[in-house]
Parts: sequence; C-alpha cells; structure tokens
Amino acid sequence: MKYSTLIACVTATVVVVVASLFVISISSSSPMPSLLRHANSSKGQRRRLTVWSDPKTVEIKDGIAQPAMALLPNIFLIGAQKAGTTAIAEWLFANGVCNPEAFGNDGPDPYAKEAHFFDHDFRFKGGIDYYTKRYQHCIHDNNVEYIMDATPETLFQSQRVHNFYEQVAPGSAASLKIFIILREPVAREMSLYNHKASEFKRTQDMEAWFSNVADDDGNVMSFDEYTTQLKYYAMPFFSWQVTGFYVNHLREWIKWFDREQILVLSYDEVQNNPEMVEWRISQFLGKQFTGKLPRANVRGDAPVTKEKRTLPKQAGKFLIPLFHDKNEELYEFLEAHPGPPMEQRPFPRFEEYSLEELVE
Repeated sequence: MKYSTLIACVTATVVVVVASLFVISISSSSPMPSLLRHANSSKGQRRRLTVWSDPKTVEIKDGIAQPAMALLPNIFLIGAQKAGTTAIAEWLFANGVCNPEAFGNDGPDPYAKEAHFFDHDFRFKGGIDYYTKRYQHCIHDNNVEYIMDATPETLFQSQRVHNFYEQVAPGSAASLKIFIILREPVAREMSLYNHKASEFKRTQDMEAWFSNVADDDGNVMSFDEYTTQLKYYAMPFFSWQVTGFYVNHLREWIKWFDREQILVLSYDEVQNNPEMVEWRISQFLGKQFTGKLPRANVRGDAPVTKEKRTLPKQAGKFLIPLFHDKNEELYEFLEAHPGPPMEQRPFPRFEEYSLEELVE
C-alpha cells in the first residue's frame, strides 16, 4: 500500500472514531446548570455542560429535529447512610433540585433518591447513556439548574466518580459540589442494624441488601451477633469497607477533588439545629432554599438525648475502641484540611458511647 493511501485510510478512521464519541456543548445560559464550569473557564464562571450521548437520537422542538440533550448531576450527597441523608435529600428535592427517576425494570433497587450508578457494576457498565437516562426528565421539566445523586454508597467510589466525569469532559470533575453528613459511628451502626432488621422481618428476603442481618436459618441476629461481621471488615485489607471510618474515605476524596468542593456536615447539627444546616447548604450551593429541613429520624421536636442511648455489652466492647482512634484521626484531618468557609470548624466531636452505657 502506498504511503499516501495509508495516510488517507488512517485519516478516515480517525474521523469515524471522533464522530462516534460524545458531542459536548458549552452554554452559559443557566445560572448554575448540570456542571458548574468547564476546565478552561475562569474561576467563578458558571457554565452548562450539555452532553449528547447518542448523536443519532433526536427530539422534535419547534418543528425542528435536533440531538436529544442529556445532563449529569452537579451535586453529590455521598452519605453517610443512616446519618440524615434522606431528610436533606427530600428537602432539596422539594426545593426544585432534580432527583433521579426510578424505573420499575431497573434491577433490584430502583430509587428516586439514589441512582446507585457508581456502586453497582451492572449499572455502571451501562455508561453515560444509562446514567443520563435517570435525569432525562429534568430537561423535560425545565429543571436543570441543580441535579443531585444522593446515593450514600457513593462514599466508597471517589476515584470512579472522578474518572467518569473526566472521561465525559476533561476538567468537569472540578465543577461538582459534594457533601457528606457524619454521625457518631457506633450509633450509626446500631441505626443501620435496626433498619435492616425491620426490613428483613417485613420481607424475609434472603437476597436483599439487608439480608446480612439474618443467619442461615432466616432468623434475625442480635446486634451482638451482627457486629461480629465487622471484625473481618476491620482488618486492614478490608477496612475501606467500614462506613464509620470516615477519615479513610475523606482522605480518598481529597485525592481526586479539591477540599473546598466537599462540605462536611454534622448529624448532631442536622438534628438539633437544622436551620444552621439549611444555611450551610444554601451558602455552599449558592442559592437560598426555602422550607424547613426536618430533624433527621427524630419524632416531634425532641432531639435524641444521652438518656435514650443503650448499647449491648458485647457489641459495645468491640465497637467503642474500634471507632475511637479513627474519630480522633478524623478531627485532626478536618482541622488540617479545612473545607469551604461555611463549614463548621472545628468540627464538633462525637458524643461517643462509654462503657457505663453498656447493657447485658
């Protein structure tokens, strides 16, 4: 083959490959759309990143056929599970933040709050077409200013989130707003156990995500028995899977995202001073949200008090020392790596359980 012919073939191949990639359009028409700014935009400039995941897909608008637009979330609420994420997500959704749409045939866990894209491999393999489909209704509803994925398990997927956005548009990961709520980890573990036990008693589903609360015979384990599973996850090789090791997760997130992109909130403040949490989130997102943020998992107006706390003895003897040192590391980390200016500083210390609170 002649050299000129070879060059022509290579050029044609490159054109075909490029034509098959995502088409990305930048617009500055929205004050804070799906992604805040692109990599080459100046600091503070707000732009929309509009993605056409399949250029052959069209929609009819004003009698004109054009590519179907798709948007990605610009806000992530990454947990922690059982730390008030539902209360905050519902408050933001009620204020016009667009949520993922749930599809009945979307595997075993279709949620209208949690997309479960980054933490479930079978969904992640669906790529950008699958993910943007969950938010397609935001365009039809003309609700593209704020779009949120509130999947708590995204806490474990910092690198995957970063790489995904960078593959879609280099520099776009720097536009995300991420926030996390931290709860005293022993109380969080007990709350999660109670939730799992309740769901299992209701469904008896041995294949569900909460089935690890039951033994092989389908009986709900005690909290003491349940916490023995954590002994394996607490070993160094598996410790990244322990939700309550918050400092480990935050260290990973700041490897991929600027610390000022991450707002760390206190669960105790969500419970006892929700108005301040509203202010922090509004300042972080750059918009005043209305309505009242409900106190998380609290009946009436009474906050959870220390007198209401009890902890089984065997579980407590294992969990209290397990989390204590990591909590101390967390306080030091947050002090050494300050976040956005509206973040609480110093971060309030957890009211940890004591051995005197243990019950037989």
